[in-house]
Amino acid sequence: MIRRPPLLLGFFAVWFVPGISDGQDASSPDIVVSLNEGIYYYLEGQRDEYTLAVAIERFTTVLQHQPDNTTALLFRALAHGRTALLRLDEKRSHQETVGLFKRILDIRTDPERLSRLEAEKVRAEAILASETAPLAQRNIAQSLLRYYDVLVEELGRQKERTVEQLEVERTKAVQRSHAVARREREQYLSMIADLKRLVQALDRPEAVIRLLEVVASAKVARIDEEEARDTVRGHISPSDASGPVKALRDAATTRLTEAAGILEALLGDQLEQRSRIRTKFFLGVIRYRQGVPLRAESEPPGLDDRGRSMLQEAERLMAELADDAATDDAWRSYAAFYLGIVIPFRAASETDADKRDAILQEAERRLTQASEIDAQLERRSNIPDLVRRQREVIAELREAPPAAPQRKDLSLSLYAGARWDSNVVLLGERTDLPRDISDERDFGFTAGASLDYTYDITEQLTLGLQARTSQLWNCEVHEFDQQTYGGSVALQHEAMREVDEFGPVYLTLQYDFDYTLLGRSEFLQSHALTPSVGVYWAGQRAQTDVFLTYEIRDYSEPLYDRRFNRDGTYLTIGVSQRVKMTEMTAVYTDLGWEPWGSPGDESLAQEDPDYPRRYMTPYAAAGYSQDATAGDEFDRKAVALLLGVEMPLPWGWEFDASASFEWERYPQGSLVDFHRRVRRDLVQEYGLALSRTFVLRAGNQANRYTPAIDRLLMTVHAHATWTDDDSNVVDRFGQAIFSYDRAVYGLSVVFTFN
Repeated sequence: MIRRPPLLLGFFAVWFVPGISDGQDASSPDIVVSLNEGIYYYLEGQRDEYTLAVAIERFTTVLQHQPDNTTALLFRALAHGRTALLRLDEKRSHQETVGLFKRILDIRTDPERLSRLEAEKVRAEAILASETAPLAQRNIAQSLLRYYDVLVEELGRQKERTVEQLEVERTKAVQRSHAVARREREQYLSMIADLKRLVQALDRPEAVIRLLEVVASAKVARIDEEEARDTVRGHISPSDASGPVKALRDAATTRLTEAAGILEALLGDQLEQRSRIRTKFFLGVIRYRQGVPLRAESEPPGLDDRGRSMLQEAERLMAELADDAATDDAWRSYAAFYLGIVIPFRAASETDADKRDAILQEAERRLTQASEIDAQLERRSNIPDLVRRQREVIAELREAPPAAPQRKDLSLSLYAGARWDSNVVLLGERTDLPRDISDERDFGFTAGASLDYTYDITEQLTLGLQARTSQLWNCEVHEFDQQTYGGSVALQHEAMREVDEFGPVYLTLQYDFDYTLLGRSEFLQSHALTPSVGVYWAGQRAQTDVFLTYEIRDYSEPLYDRRFNRDGTYLTIGVSQRVKMTEMTAVYTDLGWEPWGSPGDESLAQEDPDYPRRYMTPYAAAGYSQDATAGDEFDRKAVALLLGVEMPLPWGWEFDASASFEWERYPQGSLVDFHRRVRRDLVQEYGLALSRTFVLRAGNQANRYTPAIDRLLMTVHAHATWTDDDSNVVDRFGQAIFSYDRAVYGLSVVFTFN
C-alpha cells in the first residue's frame, strides 16, 4: 500500500486576515483590556500551552459579554489551533517511534531491507562528499543518514527482543499517539466552532477564514481515520477508542465532503491570487484524501471509479500549481511533492511493466522538483524527510508485483481428521445388515491432500490445475473404506470488469475426473464437464452463479440384473446466490469484542479482499437434475434447494449453518418395491460447521504470484451433518430399503502451504 504523509498544516498568521474588526461597542474598558490581553498572550505564547490557555480565557471573557465579537472569535480560534499544533509535535514523536518499530519488524521479516538501506547510505555519503552535488540532493542525503543512524541504534537496542515484544511496544506507542491526538482533536473542534460563528457574524468572510476551517476539519478527519485504522489493526482496543470504527470513518468522510464543498465554492468566487493558490492546493489535498481513505496496511485501498476520479482531480490541481511560475515557490514545492504521492496510484492498476515504470519515473521526477524548489528557499523544511520516505515507497513499488500480476501460484493442502458416522452403510429402515458387516455405526479417520496451480495466461484468462486425493478408513467397517483420486482443469475468462457497481463477470469451463475405491476395490470412475457464469453486483457484495454439469459415470460394482446398472449420464443445471449483508467486524468492535485477535491475521487479506471486514452472508441455491442410466432402477429426475448462512464470530471464527432439500422421482417402477411403485424420495440434510484459520507463517505476499512456497496456514474445522432420506419404496419383507437416517460428526485440521 502506498503510504501517505501527514496533511500539510500551515495556519496563517493573523495579518493575512484583512478587514476583521470587532464590529461591537467597545465602550467597556474591561472588555477592551481583556481583548488586548488575549491578543498579547496569543502572540507571546506561540510555543507555550499555558500562555495560550490564558489567551483563550481572556477571549472567552470578551465573548461572554459580546458573543459576536469577531476579533475575539478569530483570535480564540487561532489560539485553539496553535494549542493543537503543540499537541502535534508530541504526537509526531510517538508516530516516529511507531514507524521505527514497524521498520524493525519489517527487517526482522526481510533482512534484505537493511542491506538495501545500507546501500542507500553509501550513496548518500558519496553525495555529501561531492562538492558538485546539488543542494536538494545533499538535503535528502542528510535526512537519510540521520534516519539510518537512528534505525541502526534502535536495532541494536532492540536486538534481544522477540517479534511479539516489539509488537507490544509498537502498540503502546500507537496508544500514546492517539491519547495525544484526542486532545489535539478537541482543540481543532473548538477552533472549527469559533470559525463557524465567525463566518455567521461576518457579512462577507475572507477566504482565509474558510481555509482555516477546511484545514482544521481535515485534521479532525485524519485523526478519526487514524483511530479507526489502528482499532481495526488491534493496536487500540474498542473500549479505549473514542468511537466505533464505522462512526469514525463516516464522520471523517462527511468532514472531507463538507471541506471540499467549501473549497469549490471559494474557487467560484473572485479570489485574489494568494487565496486562489491556497484554495486550489487544499482542494487537491482533500480530493487525494477522498480518493484514498486511510486504511490498515492489510485493508484494500479500495480504488473504485469514484476514487480514481478523485485522484485524477487531485493530480490535475497539483500539476497546475507545480507548473505555474506565478505560484509562490513554497506552494509549488508542496504541490510537486503531493504529485509524487498521487501519481504512483496510477501504477497500481498498470500491468504493462514499461508503462508502470514510466509512471513511477514521473512520480520520482515530481519529488525531485519538490526538493529542488525547496532547496532554493533556504528555509527549515520537512520536504527532504518527506521526499526520502516517499522515494522508499516508490522503491518498494518497483520491487513488488503490480496490482494485477501474472500468477504462477502453487499451493499444497494436507488435512487429517476423525469422524463418527451413525450409518456408514446407509442401512435402510427396518432393514437387516448386509452379510459380513458387523455394525452400521463406526468411527473413522480421514486424510487427504490437494496440489493446486494457478496460471494467468493473459490478464483476463486464467488456467487452474488441481490434483487431489481423499481417504476414509473406518475402524471396523472396512468394506466401506473409501479412497478417491482425482484432478481438475479449469479455464476462467473475465468477460466484464466492474462498471457502476456491476461486475466483474466470469465465464468458467471446468473438467473433473475422479477415481474411487470402495473397500480397496475399484468402485467408480467419473468425468464431469461444468460451464458456469459468475456475476458480481452491488459493488461485489452479491454474487450470482449459473452452472450446468454434464457427468459420465462408470460403476465397477457386480450386477445380478442389468436393470440395476447405474452407468450413464448425469445432468444438473442450477443457480446459486450469495449476498454479503451485515458487516460483523464493525459490530463486534462497537460491542467491545475482539473481531480477530490472532497474530498474523492481517496476512489473511491475501485470500480475502474484504479483510478485515467480515460479512454475515446468507446463501441459497436451486438445481434440477436428470439421470439417464444404462439400467432402469436409477433413472431419476430431481429438484433441489439449498439454504444457508455464514456467520462470522468474534476472534476470527466462522460459523456455517445450512439446510438442503431434494425431491427425487424415479420414473420407472421400482424393481425393489413389492408393488412396482414409482419411487419418490425426499432427502433432507442439515449441517453445522465451525472453523478458524490461523496464519502460522505469513510469507512474502509477492510469492503469491510465483511457485515459491513460504507461507503456512492452519484451519481447524468442526462439522456435524444430519441426513434423512424418506422414500416410499418398501420391499416384499416390509423393509424400507432406500429410507435411512444418518448423522456424521467430524473434526479436522488442514495445513495449507503456498
